[in-house]
Formats: sequence, structure tokens, C-alpha cells
Amino acid sequence: MIKITRLVEVFHQHGVYNRKIAELVGVSESTVSRWVHNKQQPDVHKLYKIAEYLKIDIRDLFIQRAGPMENEATFFRWYRIKMEYVVERLHPTIRSFSCCPFL
Repeated sequence: MIKITRLVEVFHQHGVYNRKIAELVGVSESTVSRWVHNKQQPDVHKLYKIAEYLKIDIRDLFIQRAGPMENEATFFRWYRIKMEYVVERLHPTIRSFSCCPFL
């Protein structure tokens, strides 16, 4: 079966047990277990209640998103490496056309 939700990871990250979620949304603990193991899917209203309780974006129940700082750090690290490479490759050319010998 295709994994649709990330409930097991999200519950683990937040230290939440199936029993608490079952009480919150008004279903049995076995129903929540089926959701966690992707044997059955909760409706969007129940997912919204879960996300609201955990204080997360509902999309985090479906996909794992990297934080903005992580994305920025990765981008700038990649950009710095690329720029160093470009400067290293162009430096002899720049020096040969330069009127300043110290470049």
C-alpha cells in the first residue's frame, strides 16, 4: 500500500500516543493504529484536528518539509562552492586580460 501520511513519524516526534489522538478525534485506538500503519486513511477534518492539536501545518502530516534555515544553509553552501570553482577557473583569464599585474 502507498504511504500517504506520516503519522507514525509525526506522533513519534511529538511524543503522542494513539490513545490520545483517538480521544481527541473521537475514534477507537485501533482506528488510529490503522491510520498510523496506512491501512486506512483519516478524513481531512480529523487530520486538521490532529495538526491543530500538535500545532503543526497539516501538510507536515503528508510530506516532510525542511525548515527554511536548512534550505538556506544548503543553498548558500552550494552557491559558495560553485562560486569558488568559477573564480578559480576564471582567475588565469582575468589575470591575462588585466592591466593590473597584481590581480
